[in-house]
Amino acid sequence: MMLPRIVFRTELTVCPECGSPLKVYKTKKRTVKSASDRFIAVHKLMKCSLHRERIFRSDLLDSIIAPGCSYANMSCLNPQ
Repeated sequence: MMLPRIVFRTELTVCPECGSPLKVYKTKKRTVKSASDRFIAVHKLMKCSLHRERIFRSDLLDSIIAPGCSYANMSCLNPQ
């Protein structure tokens, strides 16, 4: 069975410091597991070509699962 793939990236499209367009720096994939579901999270990390030390992550993905973890935060997937 093929797991669904969901792409995540920052909501920003330009650097907040200089206004330059953000470019894909690195793409990471990982399987996210919850009590009832599994999917592959494709995380597109972005960065500014001028401020290379600054990496922009997806706030949405970070709210669903902590960096380096495999299991989703249940409160984010099943809001009450």
